[in-house]
Amino acid sequence: MVRVLVLHPTSNYNIGDLLTYRGTQEILRTVDPDVEFLMFDALRAEKELDTYMSQFYWGDVDILVLAGSPWLWFGLEHSLKAQVLLKAILRFPQAKKIALGVGSCFPLYAVDSSRLVKFDSFDQVYSELVLFPQTINYISTLFGGFDLVVTRDAMAQAVFSKLGIQSYLSKDTSRWALQTLRRRGFISSPLCIFQDPRYSLSKNSLPEGYLNEFLRIQVEYAKTKGADVYSVSAEDTYSAVTLGLENARYVSDLDWMALHMFGRPEVLSGRLHMGLLAGMMDAVSVRILPLDSRILTVIPDKNFWPSNSRITVQFPLGYSYEVPVVPSSQRLNMTQLIEKVVEVLH
Repeated sequence: MVRVLVLHPTSNYNIGDLLTYRGTQEILRTVDPDVEFLMFDALRAEKELDTYMSQFYWGDVDILVLAGSPWLWFGLEHSLKAQVLLKAILRFPQAKKIALGVGSCFPLYAVDSSRLVKFDSFDQVYSELVLFPQTINYISTLFGGFDLVVTRDAMAQAVFSKLGIQSYLSKDTSRWALQTLRRRGFISSPLCIFQDPRYSLSKNSLPEGYLNEFLRIQVEYAKTKGADVYSVSAEDTYSAVTLGLENARYVSDLDWMALHMFGRPEVLSGRLHMGLLAGMMDAVSVRILPLDSRILTVIPDKNFWPSNSRITVQFPLGYSYEVPVVPSSQRLNMTQLIEKVVEVLH
């Protein structure tokens, strides 16, 4: 039996976090069915930065796991999230360290849709990243000592490669939560997963026109299609209601959300992981609106999505295109990922 401390922003504030956390748990349970997960309070860790990671008593920690979240962006070193990770690394120097599903969160202008699947084509981002030497040093400090780093998008993979940190590209950890999700009869009405981009992580990197169009697309879709409207944060729900979507519903239960996505004919999602979840739950057509390079997580290999799901990315003020398929040979599959984790633990 191994005791695992998973660093992850889990809360019912955003069930996308719960989805990637559950997938991480499934990966580790495959390696050791008797694994013990230790409680980690991300909000408390940030609020009590100088004491929580140094004084809270977890007992023995065999593995420190970083789970499914964006960890690479300009100015990373200024975030509480990164400082918590550094304190955890210093607190448990003897623990094995595994990062699963590390993603990027760079401005959307760095994503060239014509080159999305070319893993060596992110020179623009790196050329800007070198202008942030503190960020580069922090990334190297955080991840240089990890025993295994697995990325979820091509940009994160490219950055680690440029920095000389060995990493492996795989699917988003949410994919491994699929077996835990229940299904029932198909739901015939369209669904809009509403997000107000003015509250998003990348709001300051996008022009006002883009943010306004992001909102307009969702509101118009919900009204013209007569779609159900769900949001995964209270702020988004309030915004939806004030914009005239009076049927907007705040959902904080991951299993309820999955059950009510099953077999939808159409889903428009302003949230990346809710779009991923819709694809996993056999929605026939899924459109995702991007805000930053996290959208690269969407690119699947041929086994990622159910065969009847068609996934597209719609750029506001731009155009839609169908998400290309990355050959399975360019990503670790489930068996290969488990083998990598086993190598670290043994």
